Amino acid sequence: MTSTCSLHTQREVANLPMPNLATWIRAKDAKWFRPIFRKHPEINVWNARSRSIRLDQMDGLLLTGGSDISPEFLRQKIVDPSLLDKQVDPARDRWEFAAVQEALSRGLPIFAICKGLQVFNVALGGTLKLDINSKSEQRTSPGNRTAREQFGS
Repeated sequence: MTSTCSLHTQREVANLPMPNLATWIRAKDAKWFRPIFRKHPEINVWNARSRSIRLDQMDGLLLTGGSDISPEFLRQKIVDPSLLDKQVDPARDRWEFAAVQEALSRGLPIFAICKGLQVFNVALGGTLKLDINSKSEQRTSPGNRTAREQFGS
């Protein structure tokens, strides 16, 4: 039996064989991912934060959310360093940028969430807007909470 990773919206958008999935999950985020991975025991999730991973043995790459990308990896001038998170993780960024390049060279599927999309963008030569908060107004409907309020990220 082939293990697959399926992504659904109102219709299925991907159904890829992925029995071995490489990722980097922060210790404080593991509790949020456990229920998802428990539902899919056929997928082996390899966490690079806690063990060495060889991407040549993986079938896909999952880039999750987290703090800002470390300044050393941004391909742009940082006019105001105060715009960046103070709790960056250079070891994680080093692994993720190398993993993106290897996944691309091997043609592996990459699923990127939040910070993961930013890493993917920068790894492909893109830049980021570093000061979004002062340029946009955040609105929530009455009774709703922001992700930061809900998850403490």
